[in-house]
Amino acid sequence: MSAEKETNNSFGAYIETVRKQRGKSLRATAHAIGVSPQYYSEMEKDRSSTLTAERLNDLRAFANCIELAALSLPDSITSIGYNAFANSDNLILTVSEGSYAEAYAKENRILYIYAN
Repeated sequence: MSAEKETNNSFGAYIETVRKQRGKSLRATAHAIGVSPQYYSEMEKDRSSTLTAERLNDLRAFANCIELAALSLPDSITSIGYNAFANSDNLILTVSEGSYAEAYAKENRILYIYAN
């Protein structure tokens, strides 16, 4: 289910935007998902993004995000929680060919494009 639409959104930029829209501090968000503030800051800067399914579910950054249209998932993501993108019907993921994110998109019938 590949799509033609291009995106410049990154995972880190998106979770930072969601955190700020919800009025949450970096420290409080990091604590809520069980990581250090330094680690969470690295995630927002796209320097690290390995999240367990449990942490991604705790983050709840994607469920019911009907406005979410595009998101880039780096190769370092190796687990995505069940229904992590529930009701995000307009979403197009940018993934690497052969990545876990591609397999997840296929399995869950989410539109995706390949990263350059």
